[in-house]
Amino acid sequence: MKTKFTIFFSTCIISINAQTVKFEKSYGGSVDDYATSVQQTSDKGFIMVGTTKSFGNGKEDIYLLKTDSNGTEEWNKTFGGTGVDKGNSVQQTKDDGYIIAGSTASSGAGLSDFYLIKTDNKGVKQWEKTFGKDKQDFAYCVQQTKDDGFIIVGGTQKLFQGSYFFDVYLIKTDADGTKQWEKSFGGDVNDNGYFVRQTNDGGYIVTGNSYSFGDGAGDVYLIKTDDKGTEQWYQTFYNYSGLDQGNSVQQTTDGGYIVAGYTNDAFNINDDTFIIKTDAQGSATWKKKYGTTKIDRANSVQQTNDGGFIISGETQNAGFSDVYVMKMDASGVKEWDKTVGGAKDDKGKSVQQTKDGGYIIAGETKISGANYSDFYLIKIENKSCATFHTASIAASNSTICKGESVTLTAVTNATKASYSWSNNLATKSIAVNPFISATYTVKVIDSVGCSNTSVIKTITVNQLPSQPTITQNANTLASSAAAGNQWYLNGTIIANATSQIYSPTQDGNYTVKVINANGCSVISNAFNYTSGTNGIDEFGISDFGFRIFPNPNNGKFIIEIMNNEQGIMNNGVKIYNVLGQVVYQSEIINPKSERNLFLTIRNNKEISS
Repeated sequence: MKTKFTIFFSTCIISINAQTVKFEKSYGGSVDDYATSVQQTSDKGFIMVGTTKSFGNGKEDIYLLKTDSNGTEEWNKTFGGTGVDKGNSVQQTKDDGYIIAGSTASSGAGLSDFYLIKTDNKGVKQWEKTFGKDKQDFAYCVQQTKDDGFIIVGGTQKLFQGSYFFDVYLIKTDADGTKQWEKSFGGDVNDNGYFVRQTNDGGYIVTGNSYSFGDGAGDVYLIKTDDKGTEQWYQTFYNYSGLDQGNSVQQTTDGGYIVAGYTNDAFNINDDTFIIKTDAQGSATWKKKYGTTKIDRANSVQQTNDGGFIISGETQNAGFSDVYVMKMDASGVKEWDKTVGGAKDDKGKSVQQTKDGGYIIAGETKISGANYSDFYLIKIENKSCATFHTASIAASNSTICKGESVTLTAVTNATKASYSWSNNLATKSIAVNPFISATYTVKVIDSVGCSNTSVIKTITVNQLPSQPTITQNANTLASSAAAGNQWYLNGTIIANATSQIYSPTQDGNYTVKVINANGCSVISNAFNYTSGTNGIDEFGISDFGFRIFPNPNNGKFIIEIMNNEQGIMNNGVKIYNVLGQVVYQSEIINPKSERNLFLTIRNNKEISS
């Protein structure tokens, strides 16, 4: 018999954080409105920019919206003409105004141009500029530079061998928006720039995607320039043979770069979040891929105060997408993630760590019951869990036999808690029935979102012995197992009946249980025994002057030794059991006449003769 006992395992964490949604707000009208960029302002409020179809002068206009620290709207502004105008990037400037970059089809030299707008702190336009060539040009990102000017990146269209393609397009202006220089980067086919930041040396780092370089299927494109826009180096990165794209980049405190985007999976169907850390020369020090079986994308990344990284994007669930927020440590190990959203599509386009250590995310949310999107603003608090709760696992048994179950119970000092087991169950206690040895952990989350995860609990599963079979020879039963037997009659254990051979004393249903060295057991099928129904194998002994009767018998029988007509001078009798063991023997010297032996055999022993 095995002893059942309870084992406790726990872990000690010095400090942990809890992520809770402080608020989520939506803004817009009755048609599509979507935010693409957010920044915390000097007054601890937030500025967002995006595109609106609900308001403004034309088909689509740039939409600038300011809130207070609680997400309450303070004012909004639209910019654009009668055509399609899109807002893609916003930053508060040193004078507390705002700089906006996007594209306009309402004015400019080409079909669509870079659109740069400067406003005061109330969103009132101070000036606007357009830049571009004679075809399509789209600006995706802007940043104020150290000299109070602005750097803008996007794509510019070109004609090559009868087809139109894009190059990365980088423009530098002074503080008044006057262009100082422009540069194009790329090869023969499509290359685009989606994000730019000034680097510590006064140059610029750009990310996007390239079809001209790399594997040719569309790779993450990373370009480093000097302060005049002259290319110093470039790198491409890919994970699979499908499309890979960089959406956001920042120089890190070690002089390298962090890039966020997405990679197409091996079957060229779905996207996964793709995070790349490089050294100062753009060589990858690590690459991380995260995702489900559906679409997952990272749209924004920022290094956090602790040296790690915060990422926002989107993850698809049940056909719709949710805003996805993930925190990584400096080595790219995921510390936590969170999804936020409603019943329809929601996307996170921009993220920033806020002054209180939390995070602000902007994007779009599809309004439930309607077929249009609104600006979406989410504030996540990153509370310090100075007083954390313990997490451990109590197991009813740490070693079981195959086919048995074990109860695992989460143990915590939290008064109100929810539970998340490594096998996706969510109750305090779970019953598991592993067929092989397995490991389990449980995360305990308290009422304010602080969590702690137990150490690994291993359940060892021992295998069962082979199921025994019972055979009968005369009035004995034999188990197919050589050792570890225990006999039962009609389900009741038979005392001291533990050998391989058993001689029944009464009729009934016999079973035998075999127990191996690990204490695991299996029982045979029932064997119905009826006395006197099986005989002794005589193997033609009548030819040598012997006869056994009655045969079959119940353990009492007669061996008749007939006259010695065959000329056998000496006779001997040996009786063997089914294992070949001698249970009776006698020698008969030169019998002159017939002679009878009366024998009683029980439990492989002679009882009388």
